[in-house]
Amino acid sequence: IAQAEIGKVHASKRRAIKEIEELKKSLTDSLEIKIRSDKVMDQALGKGLHHPSTYMSAKSPRNDNALLKDDSKTT
Repeated sequence: IAQAEIGKVHASKRRAIKEIEELKKSLTDSLEIKIRSDKVMDQALGKGLHHPSTYMSAKSPRNDNALLKDDSKTT
C-alpha cells in the first residue's frame, strides 16, 4: 500500500514539474512564477497523499474543547 502511495506522489510530482516548466515559458515575472509553481507543487503533494484522518486529528482537539466548554456552561 505504501509503495502505491509513493508512486502516486512521484507521478503527481512529475506532472507538477511539467506544469511548472510550462508556467516558466508563459510567465516573465519571477515572483509570479515562484508563487504559481509553489501552488502547483502543493496541490500535487496534497492530491498525492490521501490522509483525510490527518485533517480530522488536526481539528478534533479544538472541537473537543468547544464541546467541553459548552457542557460546562449548561451544568
